[in-house]
Amino acid sequence: MRPIVCVVLLLGTLLHLSHATLAFDQEIDWPSAKSLHDFQARDLSGNLINLEKYRGHVLVLLNGATRSCPVSAKGFKLLQQLKERHGSKGLEVASFVVDGLVKPSGTAEDIKEYVQSTGLTYDVYDKIATDGDAAHPLYKWIKMCLEDKVQAGSKVLFDKNGKIVAKFGPTGSPAGLEEAIEQLL
Repeated sequence: MRPIVCVVLLLGTLLHLSHATLAFDQEIDWPSAKSLHDFQARDLSGNLINLEKYRGHVLVLLNGATRSCPVSAKGFKLLQQLKERHGSKGLEVASFVVDGLVKPSGTAEDIKEYVQSTGLTYDVYDKIATDGDAAHPLYKWIKMCLEDKVQAGSKVLFDKNGKIVAKFGPTGSPAGLEEAIEQLL
């Protein structure tokens, strides 16, 4: 009887260890993500950032173009104002850069220059695709959860657990977004 108990314990331990070492691969596993916190993204310096960093914070995420896009420019400014008003209460703001309809957003260095020249103090991530097969896994997941596309200039609101609360279109009411943020803080 004793050898059977040892084998069962050994198998249980191995199963536990193999499960613990299975990592979430966002390129493949994005449909099974539980929250924003399962994903990673590159910052403008090329560093891989774990979006777990937003756990415990309300997050507004914008995807916008940095050049020749008045809707995105307005969105960047709005989010900076929201960050200044509500950052001390737990609001985080982040943006993914996408290419504009008229003109590409440029290189990471161009985007850094834009961020500095406009005084943005929130996290801005490297340029990504948000549509099609080349879309960043986070945006594939967002679109799957919303059952809707996410246009340039759209803002996605996440709760403190990284769950999607709402999407606000590029030209939606800033008051509605701010009211939703205040309810979550």
